[in-house]
Formats: sequence, structure tokens, C-alpha cells
Amino acid sequence: LSAINDDKKKNDDDTQNVLLRQEADKLSLRLLKLGMMIACVVACVASSVPRFFPFILSNDAMVHSAVRPLALPLAISALLTAPVAVSEGILLAQRQLKYLASVYLLSTLAFPFGLFAIKRSQGPVVQVWYGFAIFQLFRSLAFTGRIWGPKVWNTLIHLKGNNKGENNVAIA
Repeated sequence: LSAINDDKKKNDDDTQNVLLRQEADKLSLRLLKLGMMIACVVACVASSVPRFFPFILSNDAMVHSAVRPLALPLAISALLTAPVAVSEGILLAQRQLKYLASVYLLSTLAFPFGLFAIKRSQGPVVQVWYGFAIFQLFRSLAFTGRIWGPKVWNTLIHLKGNNKGENNVAIA
């Protein structure tokens, strides 16, 4: 009788964990959507200053022409800030500290090498901003991939299997 009660308690705990995981996944997606909406607004506003209103930054015509090309990489960087920030928070909540630290370390070590390469080639300032956009893209892919990658991958495999006419039957 004790073994039956232990099995029932384990099944109840498993069911509760599945429900909690589903709610956590829903909350994570809501946060990502909200973050992306806010990031879109911020990216549009921030990039419009160098592109359309450079006089806010300076009265010098040379500065105006120098900052205009920065609008696109600034917009990309600002937009990518949302998935980075949201997924960092989720990974912190999941206590995936080693993974976060490894991505921080790798991205922080790699970025200066890119900047030094730009400096050696005497590239324009816009390349620095594109470098930052790539930095943000790397972190965004690393963090969001850690959270949603397996689910997306499993969904794609499932869709591919269905497109081949295969029957996906669950085995109990």
C-alpha cells in the first residue's frame, strides 16, 4: 500500500512539474513578445535621431553626414537588446549560471579582437557599430537558442516527418 501511495505522489508531482513548466514557457514567450515590441519602438526612435534628426546631436554638417550611416546598425543593436535581456533573465531564473558565464566570457573575449581588426584596417566608425550588432546577435542566438532552441528543433523535425507522410505514433 505504501508503494502505491508513493507512486501516486510521484505522478502528482510529475503532473505538477509539467504544469509549472508549461506556465513558465507561456510567461517566457509573453516576456519575449513584450520585450520585442518595446525594442521595436526604442530602435525606431533611437535610429531616427542619426538618420533624420542629426542636428539634435550637433550643428556641424560633417557630424550630420558622419552619423547618418550609424542608424541601421544602431537599430539592429537596439532591437537585439530585447531577446538578450529577456533570455538573460529567464536563464538567471533557471539558475543556468555556468551557461550564462560561458557566453559572457566568450562574447566579451571575442568582441575586442573584432574592434582591433577594424582599427588595424582603419575601417569607418560604422563598422564598430556593426561589430556591436554582431556581438548582440551572437548573445541573442546563444541565449534564446538555449531556451527555445530544443522546442523549435523538435517542432521542425515533427513537421518534416509529417511532410514525408510518416505517421507519428506515440508508443506507450
